[in-house]
Amino acid sequence: MTKELNNLQHIWSVLCMNSVIDQETNNISLNNILEEIQIKKNIINLVSTSNKNSEKKEAILINFELVSFWKKLISKEEKIHFETMIKILDPEGEVLHTIPQTIEMKENIERFRSRIKFNAMPFTKPGGYIFQINVKKEKEFIEIGRIPLQIKIVVDKK
Repeated sequence: MTKELNNLQHIWSVLCMNSVIDQETNNISLNNILEEIQIKKNIINLVSTSNKNSEKKEAILINFELVSFWKKLISKEEKIHFETMIKILDPEGEVLHTIPQTIEMKENIERFRSRIKFNAMPFTKPGGYIFQINVKKEKEFIEIGRIPLQIKIVVDKK
């Protein structure tokens, strides 16, 4: 799905276990695209997180990345700044976590990849989670993309 926002176009976003940028070609390799996380019931790896202002939450310990590809729609000689807000939604649609990000595409850059690295996944129950990608347009954030992630608990038959 592509979405134009004034001088910017969101081309794609992907969840993966990790990504590697080749220094010679500047191409990116996305390793182990994430569509589903399976957790064995007898070794569920949850941690509790909390702070003074929030309720106690659980998270699955897992390293992964959200990689997005952006294209500048104005002259490549111009600089562009934009703000994104990633929201992680649980199967009930509750926002579990938000990640703000400010991105600057410098002069002579026509396309840009952004990467957000995670070391845990917020968790409430098995089901379909959504990574909602929002970009600030004027004074409000608008949704430009959604990435689904299924979380299943499987019974170890041993």
